[in-house]
Formats: sequence, C-alpha cells, structure tokens
Amino acid sequence: DEETYKVEFVLPEGSTIGYIRKDQTILDLCEEMGLRPPSECRRGNCLSCSGKLLPESTTSVHTVDETGDCNVFLCDDARREGFLLTCVSYVTGPGVVLHLEQAHEAYKVQYVKRFKKKDVEVLGVEASAQAMREWGERNPAKFIGIVEKQFAESGNSEKGAESASEEAGEGPRGRIQGDASES
Repeated sequence: DEETYKVEFVLPEGSTIGYIRKDQTILDLCEEMGLRPPSECRRGNCLSCSGKLLPESTTSVHTVDETGDCNVFLCDDARREGFLLTCVSYVTGPGVVLHLEQAHEAYKVQYVKRFKKKDVEVLGVEASAQAMREWGERNPAKFIGIVEKQFAESGNSEKGAESASEEAGEGPRGRIQGDASES
C-alpha cells in the first residue's frame, strides 16, 4: 500500500476530501476526483491552476517544475500568501486545506500588487526617462523639435523653451547634457 495524505479542497459549493500520494501533483488528484480546476500549461508557467493554502493547513506542499527547479512562476509575495500552482505542487504530509480556482487572486498578487509598489513605479519612470534621454542624445534635432512643439502647444514661446531647458540643467538650446560632443 502506498502512503497517502488527506487533503481538503474548499470549493464555492462546499468542501470535499481526497487522498493524495506523495508522487502525485495536486492537479492530478483534482482531476482524478472529477474536480477539474482550470489548467493550461501543466508546467508551472501560468497561473490558471492556482490554489491557496488556507491557514488551517497543518502541513505544507513543495513545488517542483518539470526541470526539478523549485523556483517556479510565482513570486515570493504570492508564495508567502499561500498561493501555489497545483500542476507542480506535491503534498508533504496530512492536513492540507486548499482553496481551488484562485487564478484571479494569485494574478493580483503576482502582478497588480507587485507592480503598483512605489519602487517598481519609480524604476519604470527612471527607465522611461533614461530611454528618452538616450534617444534625445542620438537624435538631438528631433528631440529639440518635439520639445519646442510641446512648448508651442502649451502656449509658451520658443524663448520659454530655451529658459526652461536651461533651468532644468540641460544646458544651452541645441545641446543635451551628456551629449557625446561635450567630451
């Protein structure tokens, strides 16, 4: 007889109990039981099969993708909150209580919360500014034209554009700070 562990699945219509083998993924057990949670990749690369360990769980799971790597798709925040990918997760002992069909909630932690963090937003703005600066250094005439057009559309004169660029530390009109011609 193979050793099995009791797993409780919490579903919108109620709970159900299953018994899982050590070498069986949670998704395989769900399908064996006829639960059919959503799944697409079956490799730990998407979030469609996400579940969430509930606090009343007395044991955990381990996750391994097809290459044996334990660092699958979910970010650290999602794993800390109890999310797992049922297609690559194995129960380590009795007492797992799992809420199925958590793709939407996992997505919010994986992407929405993470990318709304201030440091990520700042990094995005910095990367955008750096890209614009590099483009401006390679295309100074076009860059100046764009800036002048923006000032004209906002009701500022060309003189206003010159003084604004000098105030911003960009140097005299026609030169962008850090331009290769300054060396």
